[in-house]
Amino acid sequence: MKGTSPARTVVTLALDAGGTFVKGGVLENGLLWPHLRLEQPSLSEADAESIIARLADLIIRLADAYMGSRLAPIPRVNFRIGAAFPGPFDYERGISWIRGLGKYENLYGLPVGTLLRQELEQRAFPAGSAPWMRELAAADIAFGNDAVLFGLGAAKRYPLERLLCLTLGTGLCSFLILRGQV
Repeated sequence: MKGTSPARTVVTLALDAGGTFVKGGVLENGLLWPHLRLEQPSLSEADAESIIARLADLIIRLADAYMGSRLAPIPRVNFRIGAAFPGPFDYERGISWIRGLGKYENLYGLPVGTLLRQELEQRAFPAGSAPWMRELAAADIAFGNDAVLFGLGAAKRYPLERLLCLTLGTGLCSFLILRGQV
C-alpha cells in the first residue's frame, strides 16, 4: 500500500531481577530469541543508584546484542521492557516495598520504573550514542511478580494443562495455572 510506513518490530527486553543475578532475554514480536540470553551479578545489596545503573546496563547490552545480531537493519523498532521482580512490590506503579530480605532493600519506596527511565534517557542523548538508544529510552516499562511470571512462562509450553507452580528463592511461592490463567 502506497504511503503507509512499515510496521514496527516490537522488541521486548525481559529481565529477571534475582538477588544474586539479573538475567535477560529478548523477544521479537512475541517470539523468544533463545540465543540472546545475558546475565550479570545483580548487586542487589548496593545503593539505589548502583542497582538502577546495573539494570540499565543489562537492558542496553540486550538491545545492543539484538540490534547487532540482525542480518539487515530494522527501520522501526518499538522497544518494551518487562522486569520480573520479587515482592513486595507495587507492580502497577513500579515501586519496591522490599525490606528484610537482604536484597533490593535500598530501592524501598522508590519509583524503580521512573528511575530506570531517567537512567536510560541520560545515556541515550550524549553525542555518539546509537540511534536506537532514543527508542530504548522511550520504551514502556512494566513490572510483574517473578514467581507468577515464571509460571506463566511454563504455561506457554503447556497451554491446555493444569499446572501447580512452585518457586523457591528467598521464600516459597505456590500457585495454580489453569489453561494459561493464574
